[in-house]
Amino acid sequence: MNLFPLLRRVLALLLLAAGLLQVSTSAWADDFLDPEQAFKLSVELTGDRQMRLRFDIAPGYYMYRDQFKLEIEGGSVGPIQWPTPKRKFDETFNKEVETYRERLTLDVPVTAPGSAPVHLVLTGQGCADKGLCYPPLTSDVMLGLKGFGGDGSVKI
Repeated sequence: MNLFPLLRRVLALLLLAAGLLQVSTSAWADDFLDPEQAFKLSVELTGDRQMRLRFDIAPGYYMYRDQFKLEIEGGSVGPIQWPTPKRKFDETFNKEVETYRERLTLDVPVTAPGSAPVHLVLTGQGCADKGLCYPPLTSDVMLGLKGFGGDGSVKI
């Protein structure tokens, strides 16, 4: 029995399957933005002891309010004034959730710095309307708050 024709067919099928997998993976990647593009973070110091966090949220994407965490290493933040969220029923969590679209801006007072520069750990989570929810995103931010001996710099 000559196995060469059979091996050629198997090899051809494997190459076809690999090509289809590559096409479908690249089509999936084209459908969804990287999380850093979908939820662009910027941070600015707005006072000696205050910062502004801003997420520019891409069209077709949203962020959950209850998934946000702000932690100052060894310190604390004061009360945050949250903008009014949109409410929607989320099938993933099977409950009503609060979300933000387009832009989320938070003014955050720092009440105790921990150390200088101030190390902020920010966690948030968002989803695409097309059905993809990203894992929680964590950003490390170093803040040179002048009210705590810093130089006025921000490093993300």
